[in-house]
Amino acid sequence: MQTHKILCLDNDELLLEVLALVLERAGFQPLKAATPTEAIALVRREPPALILLDLKASAALPALLEATPATPVILMSTTEIDERALAALEAGAAGFIFKPALNGRKLEQIIADTLPQPEVMQ
Repeated sequence: MQTHKILCLDNDELLLEVLALVLERAGFQPLKAATPTEAIALVRREPPALILLDLKASAALPALLEATPATPVILMSTTEIDERALAALEAGAAGFIFKPALNGRKLEQIIADTLPQPEVMQ
C-alpha cells in the first residue's frame, strides 16, 4: 500500500513538527515547508496527495495549484474563516481547518474525506 505524501506549509516550526508527528502516526508521509518558495519547490519535486496550507501563506495558492492542479489544498488558520479564507476557497482551496480545534483524529478524518477514494473493482 502506497503512503500518501502530505505537504504542510506553515511558518511555525513547532506546528510543522507536531503536524509531521500526527501525520506519521496516521500512516502518511509528511513533507514540511516553512516558506511558499520551499513548498512550491517540494511540490514540483515530490507531488503530494494533499497540501495543508497556513492561511497566512495563501498568496502561494495559485502557484501551488498551477504546479499540481489535481492536489487538494486545505487551509489552516488560528482565526475563524474570514474574507481571505473565503477568497482562497473560491480560488480553489478544498477546505478550511480552524487550528485551535485541530487534533489528530480530526485531522485524519479531514484528510480521509478530502483524498480521492480508490475505485473498487467489481
